Amino acid sequence: MPLRYMGGKLFYRQGDVISYGDFSAKERTVSNVKALAEGAAVARNARAGFFVLRAEGTDTSVLPYVYNPKFESHSLVWIDKDGNERVLAEESRLSDLDVCEQRSEMAAVYNDGDGSVKLALYELQNVGTSRVMLAKSPPRFPLPVQPFDEVRSPRYGADCKMLYFSRRVGRDHDVLALDLETMAVRSVSAEPA
Repeated sequence: MPLRYMGGKLFYRQGDVISYGDFSAKERTVSNVKALAEGAAVARNARAGFFVLRAEGTDTSVLPYVYNPKFESHSLVWIDKDGNERVLAEESRLSDLDVCEQRSEMAAVYNDGDGSVKLALYELQNVGTSRVMLAKSPPRFPLPVQPFDEVRSPRYGADCKMLYFSRRVGRDHDVLALDLETMAVRSVSAEPA
């Protein structure tokens, strides 16, 4: 499953392993493939390494997660370019993420454990270095509360002034943009309900 294209590399997940390689749209191939780590989502922190969301301390279930009755949450792991790992947050409740170095911020999808998945913004310290860490301040939830909210796939714009994401509106997932200066939300793409 393709996860994202960044730094000239296509990142994808095959089973529980995140790999990356050079993507040729013309030839429709991925070459020079390297395995990064086991995980569900990935975001880059400059040239220093990657943030990865990974299930920790559990055996992989042979049943799809929708049939697994217990609540499991990924840990947020930092992996440097040499493969060294450091856990930044255990049981983070996160399922997807993106990082904006200019803002020293991480946008993530946060599962509140009560039926909603929300957009959360985390402050980062030492961004762009191998000493990166989550700030001790709690995350901010910039969107108005909505019952059984369902936000997915947060991605910063190239200049980090906008944050794009999908959100369930009725029976559809619409693509929205959050202006990070004014905190105004506007529709980018909406399907008729």
